Amino acid sequence: VEKGNPELQPCYNHSISLMAEHRNLVFDASYDILKDACVFYNQVMSEYPMTLANYMNHDMQTYHVNLVYSPTIGVWKPSWQIGTEGQVLHDDGKSYSGASLNYEWKNIWSLPRKWTITFNIFGSSAQYMKFINIKPYFGAHVNIRKDIGNWQLRVGIQDIFNSLRERWSQETYGTYFEKCENLHYQGVYIRVAYTFNPAKSKYKGGQAGQSELNRL
Repeated sequence: VEKGNPELQPCYNHSISLMAEHRNLVFDASYDILKDACVFYNQVMSEYPMTLANYMNHDMQTYHVNLVYSPTIGVWKPSWQIGTEGQVLHDDGKSYSGASLNYEWKNIWSLPRKWTITFNIFGSSAQYMKFINIKPYFGAHVNIRKDIGNWQLRVGIQDIFNSLRERWSQETYGTYFEKCENLHYQGVYIRVAYTFNPAKSKYKGGQAGQSELNRL
């Protein structure tokens, strides 16, 4: 059985963040105190042999720290990111606190004749998101893009290693749910795009930033 909760209170978020940048290195961190966060939970009903899904307010804290290094080496623009994110949450004698290790390796090769190759690897260790325990995941994507005038052709492979799954569990108030599903992300795609009447910038200066726009 699932129902709403008309007694829910507004959530207030008190946040502090820090960002520092030096050449190709970027560091950012944040810490949030959430007052009356809206949390989804399940419990066993005492009157009937059923479980009840509902929402409640609960105080918690979240935090994250990331370090990114993005140099440019000729036609190769790699980006390495490593960080952690976690929360502090306790309820019904159980701890839902903890932090995950997240990583991402992005690669872009800007080749002559407007060819672009992108290869990304990303993943994370297990982590809590409120009462839900997200299991570790790992994935990789690759694509090749060719620009011809106003045309753009892109060919790519999603989830190269067929490793992405929706895997999580939740344990609250005498209930336990677990899900492991292959969402079949793996596949090959071809995309063709045409830009009609592309707007030309009235800026009379140089092309600073144009390579970044092309990369995006």
